[in-house]
Amino acid sequence: MRKLVLPSPRGYPVTLGIVALVLAGSGSSASASTVQVVPVKGAASGSSAARTLPVGPAPHRAAYLRVTLRGVVGEMRRATLRVFKRSTAATALRVRLTSRWSSRAVRRGRGPALGSTIVRARTRRGRGWLALNVSPAFRGRKRIYLALVAPGRSRLRVAGHEARRGRTPRVRIETVALPPGAPPFAPFPPGSLPPEAATGEYVPYDVGSPWNTPVGAAATHPDSAVYISAIADNDEPLTSDPDRYTIPVYRFDDDTPRRTVQLTGHFSVYEGDDWSRTGYGTAPTIDDIPIPEHATPSAGTDGQVVFWNPRRGIEYGFWRFRRDALGKYTATNGYRYRTTAGHHGRFGDGLAGRGAGLPYLGGLVRKWEIVGGRIGHALAFAYYTPSADFVFPASKSDGGALDGSGGTELPAGTRLQLDPTLTETDFDARGLSRPAKIIARALQQYGMYVVDSSGSSKIYLEDRITAGWDAAITRDLISGIPWERFRAVVPPASLAPP
Repeated sequence: MRKLVLPSPRGYPVTLGIVALVLAGSGSSASASTVQVVPVKGAASGSSAARTLPVGPAPHRAAYLRVTLRGVVGEMRRATLRVFKRSTAATALRVRLTSRWSSRAVRRGRGPALGSTIVRARTRRGRGWLALNVSPAFRGRKRIYLALVAPGRSRLRVAGHEARRGRTPRVRIETVALPPGAPPFAPFPPGSLPPEAATGEYVPYDVGSPWNTPVGAAATHPDSAVYISAIADNDEPLTSDPDRYTIPVYRFDDDTPRRTVQLTGHFSVYEGDDWSRTGYGTAPTIDDIPIPEHATPSAGTDGQVVFWNPRRGIEYGFWRFRRDALGKYTATNGYRYRTTAGHHGRFGDGLAGRGAGLPYLGGLVRKWEIVGGRIGHALAFAYYTPSADFVFPASKSDGGALDGSGGTELPAGTRLQLDPTLTETDFDARGLSRPAKIIARALQQYGMYVVDSSGSSKIYLEDRITAGWDAAITRDLISGIPWERFRAVVPPASLAPP
């Protein structure tokens, strides 16, 4: 993988340029991404140049940055602001949105008001580069105005856009290709951010996660026809029940009440990476779980539920979760997992999660994705019943009930793709509604992974409890999509333990 980074143009003021480079790897196009580096213009109060930016706590002492995206192609997956820390002391740092500002006004001490906080970080001692995830700032925008702020007594200084020796601020944009007919650039995957939210990382898991990687040119699996026939033989159409045996998602933050959950099985924490499990023994009592008032699991005996803090990138998932009449919370199994970069939406050791060893948030269709008109990830799929085998990204399987004699059932983790040649006309002919078409396009571009054994053939829509789906979203939403237009593809390369 090669990356080209150019320093920003010299002079002040400056019109930003952009350098784009497609990264060509040895794998298929499904794993290819585009990294594009955008120089950043900076301004500091009282300064006619921006070689060094002092960072303070108030608008008149903040360091201001402006980023303009030109020539960017693809769907944004991540935007990382890189600034060079010139100070040696450790300190706290925040990145906040601002309104439009001019260089002249900032130089005269008239900086704009500070808006929502995008990043909270704590810097280490010594000089060096800081990498700050500013993806949420680009929601629907091609130009953003930011401010770096720090506590009142800090002496933090960062390099400005006139800094020498390659230390100018820049934003690293990671994108993936959009399907034919889509706009050339989406500042952030349409619908990936809930409309009521202004901060946080809302696309779960690493940009290179199997969930977030398009099918691309992946080859057809040699057993594809047998696999598809095994699903079709169940005489079950592809369903999408949002009311039973699915997953409600409750957001939590620092103000959410912390509660205790008594488990009868196991609780697992993955803090380092996909293989970093810490276990708590059998039937542990786990304190400090953020559970909103009136949190309710999905109907059905599975009782699944997710608590997620998108800004901090923390996901809790529980199976057979319930609250009794006395207000006591219990569950069979549960986990805590990171949804940030470096975490790929799978438990590498197969010791947690759903049937295939995958977290509950993976592949879930959310309401704002349908409202926004696009799903930018693979979907989760279950049927009765996968085989006892599994392939990447699965790390285990709970199937095998029907696979004792023929080897025809799908291993957990198998990826299925809807024929990408199907058109809008084809969808209309099959009676697909607008929401069903959005799901169908995701199945064409990203496909769906076998994640569990189920009593029906289904994808997972967020439970109506938290999604608030309208009456048009039903179990039969996508039953018009025919099984004979699917294929199984060869699994992607496995991720090796670190």
